[in-house]
Amino acid sequence: MEKVWRLIINNLDTSLAIALSIIAAVLSTFGILEAALLPAIAATLALLAASIIRDRTSRDALLVQINKLETILQISGHKPSADLFFTANTSEIDLIARSREEIWLVQETGSLVVEQNLEPLERLIRSGGTVKIVIAGNSRHIIEAIAFRNKNLDASMIKTRQDDALNQFISLMNATKGCAGTLQIRRIPYPLDITAVFIDPESSDPSNRRGLIRMAGFHNYFKNKRDFHIAFSSEPETYQFFSQQFVEMWQNSEPIDLLVAN
Repeated sequence: MEKVWRLIINNLDTSLAIALSIIAAVLSTFGILEAALLPAIAATLALLAASIIRDRTSRDALLVQINKLETILQISGHKPSADLFFTANTSEIDLIARSREEIWLVQETGSLVVEQNLEPLERLIRSGGTVKIVIAGNSRHIIEAIAFRNKNLDASMIKTRQDDALNQFISLMNATKGCAGTLQIRRIPYPLDITAVFIDPESSDPSNRRGLIRMAGFHNYFKNKRDFHIAFSSEPETYQFFSQQFVEMWQNSEPIDLLVAN
């Protein structure tokens, strides 16, 4: 009933015209108030004319907006703005908290993201989920390459962060010992040109497959590094490309034995 009333109100002039037409037809049929029939018809035609003018005005305004949009697309070459696509300094916290089955992480050291997300990572493992982390190798030339690329961290600081991350991993392992889920960490002999978070990348529900990609860049402060969200439901090919990058990194890296490290 509410929808019917809304339809009537939004089309009041047309509704009045229809009502007047019906009344005029009924009165004419029974020969009642024949003198009023002509004014009723005139009023009906006036309302219909007003309705047509209103619709034409709305259509013309919509056409103007469409023409503006076409002009913008032609000028931009049908290319979306990179400034609207990329973001910066996006937190992984909300994304990781949404995971239900599995998390894949690609990190230079892993110290910050694990420290900030110990609770949801632990909760996922306790519930039977899987956490897989790929981090850059700890050889001298890889550490120096990461430091050279970095804006404000030298090699000794990178090494310190790697050691801090290892302690975080061990803490997470100890907190989830005997739980149904798993924590798996590998090192890849490569300085990594992106960092990434993927949640539920192999979920049976495609809407759960989401990710955050951050470009490493060169001599950038962390807060200025460009990043972007991806979702399998809206960009399946791009999501598949980057998640497959994780798979390739995983297959070409070496596992870390946290028991030995401890």
